[in-house]
Amino acid sequence: MLRAEDFMASAEVDTDVAANVLAYVAELERRGVVVSDVEHEPDADGAEEWSFRLKIGDRWLVRVMMPVWPLEWIQRPAEFEDQIADTEWHGDIYVDGSLDGPTDFDGEYPTWEEAVEAGVRITQGAERPG
Repeated sequence: MLRAEDFMASAEVDTDVAANVLAYVAELERRGVVVSDVEHEPDADGAEEWSFRLKIGDRWLVRVMMPVWPLEWIQRPAEFEDQIADTEWHGDIYVDGSLDGPTDFDGEYPTWEEAVEAGVRITQGAERPG
């Protein structure tokens, strides 16, 4: 299981992004997905979006990218439309499952819940014999 304090101590990222990734991992784990490690990858498109690889068991199965926003903005964007409109980056959370998994599954998810569900589906799909 990922230790939050280890990740926060080693992450060279904006604290909002680190907190968002930890919240995402916590949601996955609440739904039965055990994340054993997280690796940070700055997104090539710029500093407003960051990419993280999530290790499930012994395989890097999920990549998640999210904006550098406070978690409440991501979870409840309708309440923070004005603040979001004033930021440089606009978009959804991106979840990719084509790392070490059997499928090439990726997409953008407009809500936090949909992004979490995508991570769960990717993991469940990788667990099926195929």
